[in-house]
Amino acid sequence: MEWSKTKNILIIALIVTNLIIGYFIWNKSMDKDIVDENSRVADLISILSTQQIDVSSVRLPTIETMPVINAAFIGYDLDVLAPIMLKDPYEKLENSEGQVEYIDGDYRLSLENQYTMRLIAIEDENLDTPIVYPTIDTAKQIAEAFISGNLHLNDDYEFVRSELTGTGIELIYSQTFSNYFIEGSYMKIIINGDHVKSLERKWLSISYEEDESTSLIPFSVALFRLLGEVYNEESEIDRIVIDSITIGYSLKGSIFNTDILSGEASPYYKFHSTSGEVYLIEALDVE
Repeated sequence: MEWSKTKNILIIALIVTNLIIGYFIWNKSMDKDIVDENSRVADLISILSTQQIDVSSVRLPTIETMPVINAAFIGYDLDVLAPIMLKDPYEKLENSEGQVEYIDGDYRLSLENQYTMRLIAIEDENLDTPIVYPTIDTAKQIAEAFISGNLHLNDDYEFVRSELTGTGIELIYSQTFSNYFIEGSYMKIIINGDHVKSLERKWLSISYEEDESTSLIPFSVALFRLLGEVYNEESEIDRIVIDSITIGYSLKGSIFNTDILSGEASPYYKFHSTSGEVYLIEALDVE
């Protein structure tokens, strides 16, 4: 037990030492008279590689500014949603606890909470209803036709992933804004056979001024922060291979506090690894 404890202390000490060395290398390179940003990025990629983080084969972002946006999670009102989501005639029901839902011949519409709506196919509430798995492409066609026809969304979302579950094919979509990802909002759609079995949605309303923009940190700084983020989560890691880097937004502070529902959104780099880990690095330049 003593050796295990000593080993962990040595590992942490080594990590801290490596971070300090990396910091001084990076800090020295910030002298613009000595080396430019491309060289700093190359230096950081080399440092990351020695720490088992491979960023060598991914396309690096070159964007320097992003629009300033404000966002707020949409608070749903079933009285407003029902005529949009359901077919006539539909019926309003209220249980003894005051919980309200609407139903038509096909679906039951309710709220998980003020900011999360749910739609469930009535026929699938019967436990004897068989589960039929279409192909992923067919499932996406069914889901996206439903999104367009019932939610009236056009191009402010993107497909994230699919999964075969015990209730059907689950499709996850996320919100986008002008090709930027929006963290925290999502649609989860389950397809059974030829129809949408259920839909769950939490979405943001976004506003912005076209002539306002914010500067991003140099990408070399983001790479250095990535090193700290990885080792902040784990003291011992296998090799991490980053296969894509995307840029987007998250409500300020919402990464650490999920109770934040509105406000200005900060820009973030999102590093995706081949093993499924995602690392969010704030990209706002506060200087």
